[in-house]
Parts: sequence; structure tokens; C-alpha cells
Amino acid sequence: MARLLAAERQEEAAAAARLRRRVADQEAQAAAAVLRDARRIHRREPVAALTLLEPLALEGLPEELARHLYGLWLTVCRRFGLLAAIHYRAGAGRGAVLIPAPDGDWEVVSAIGLRRWPRGRRLAASALRGARPLG
Repeated sequence: MARLLAAERQEEAAAAARLRRRVADQEAQAAAAVLRDARRIHRREPVAALTLLEPLALEGLPEELARHLYGLWLTVCRRFGLLAAIHYRAGAGRGAVLIPAPDGDWEVVSAIGLRRWPRGRRLAASALRGARPLG
């Protein structure tokens, strides 16, 4: 009986691992499709490219794919030529571009991998240690 239960547990664990791999593969394929589409339109329609890129969660994607997505997002942000904008990198695959607000805070223009940082959110300068000029 114990052997039967152990075998069932192993089978369930293997099935769960296969399912996780399948889900990760599908997420990577979807992200690769977004990368292709965003590359195709980012020069003519940078806002549309940002709309495609911003909702992506880059964590868990293959490293090379995540780097290409992040790099394209940053390139698109730079195309806007925002004066005094800063780039805040919150970790691998997570970052934001912010502009100074009249009250001394910083306002999010675009963010990737930071779901709780929508456009328009304001942050104090002290929360953005390590931010660099976007230039």
C-alpha cells in the first residue's frame, strides 16, 4: 500500500512538473510574439509598442528573451525624448521611467515588471535610490 501511494505521488509530481513546463513554454512563446510585434511597430507607433510591452512579467522567462524585451522597452522610452527623465531599475526585468513632477516627486511614465507602478503614479525621490538619467 505504501509503495502504491509513493508511486502515485511520484506520478502526480511528474505530471505537475510537465504542466509547469508547458505553461512556462506557452508564456515564453507569447512573450516572443509580443517582442516580434513590438519590434515591428516601435519606430512608427511607440505608444502602441509600450502598450504591448508594459503588461509583461519578465520574471520566469528565458533570460535572453527577458533581456531583449527589457531592452526594447527602454529603447522605446528613450524615443520619446523626455527631458530630465530617469530610469529606475528595480531588479532583473523590472524597471520604470519617471519624469519630475511639479511638487518635487517623480511621476511614472512607463514601467515594466512593476504591476503596482501604473502610469501617473507618483513616488518620492527617496524611493528611487540608484535611478539614472534616461539619456
